[in-house]
Amino acid sequence: MKFVSVRQAKDQFSECLEQSQQSAVVITRHGKPTAVIVGAEGKDLEDVVVINDRAFWKMVRKSRKERTHSLEEVEKQLLSNGKKRQQRIAR
Repeated sequence: MKFVSVRQAKDQFSECLEQSQQSAVVITRHGKPTAVIVGAEGKDLEDVVVINDRAFWKMVRKSRKERTHSLEEVEKQLLSNGKKRQQRIAR
């Protein structure tokens, strides 16, 4: 990961873009991170967008806290629902 000031990023933007293809380039203002350039060359744009989407990662963290279901539980529920549906149709 490379750190550059806003001035350096402005003066050497092409170089920052090239470097970002290898690892993220953090742009700093007064020594504090203000932006990150992430290379997207050769990557699917949708993947790049999702990887950097705060709302997506918030949803992932939330879902990881929720109870999970085993394959057996899901299959049992699906079979049960299918049998109930067949019983209603038969009536």
